[in-house]
Amino acid sequence: MTSLQNFLTALSGHEMILDGSVNNLLTASTVATSSVLVLDRELGFMFALSQALRRRNIAAIPCCSVAEAEALLANLQPDLSVLLINCSCPGVCAFARELRRRRSKLRVVGITSDARQCRQCGEGLDATIRDPDDRRPEGIERCAEMVQALIRSAKQVVQ
Repeated sequence: MTSLQNFLTALSGHEMILDGSVNNLLTASTVATSSVLVLDRELGFMFALSQALRRRNIAAIPCCSVAEAEALLANLQPDLSVLLINCSCPGVCAFARELRRRRSKLRVVGITSDARQCRQCGEGLDATIRDPDDRRPEGIERCAEMVQALIRSAKQVVQ
């Protein structure tokens, strides 16, 4: 199996077998209870948030562009609970609107800043992450807690 195949297998809830390659991602074999698609261009933030979410048994699916997100969704077909988007990424607000239209229970979190408010997403956001404050290392746990709370509230609505 290639590193990408290992990664995709792990995200789909199956055990991942590490072959010792530097290219493999080190993950636990814990089965995630929920999935979050994180669409941002800041790799460090996505990695740190993915780790914090994994400790809560939430699988993070990181991607850097709308095209990458669409490809991952098509290949993995995950049951997403939350879509976390950086509203400054090209095409992401239209992508979020369309995905939410198809998945009415999907919660959407937008990364915004004082300098860049998202007018396209507007009322379509369930929560916001403030850039740069919430994206700093000390804010990562708060972001993960917010995502976890949104997942819990969505599950309570369904029950």
